[in-house]
Amino acid sequence: EQALFDLAPKDGAMDWDNVGQLLGDPEQTVEKLYAGRLIRFDSHAIALEVGNARTANMAIAGALSRLFPWPVETWHEALRLRLPEKLLAVNVKAFDVGRSSIVLPAAP
Repeated sequence: EQALFDLAPKDGAMDWDNVGQLLGDPEQTVEKLYAGRLIRFDSHAIALEVGNARTANMAIAGALSRLFPWPVETWHEALRLRLPEKLLAVNVKAFDVGRSSIVLPAAP
């Protein structure tokens, strides 16, 4: 396999129409770089599922919360302290769906 810098033009000018030839399939590149360490999920779809497209960030927060040792009740309390009452329910729901959508690999 050639390294990317070996394929780039020597004069520094990049033909952006052909950049795909240099990098290959983006999906395969990501898989090669992060094999076994990447978890994907659709936060936008979760936000639409809970009824508010603006809650995608809470779905991401819920997924990321699985990486920390704190119980879900701690996260819910933090949301209660920071969010206005009218936004709380839908954001907690997006957080919970995001959290439950991620299955972490077992520790070695």
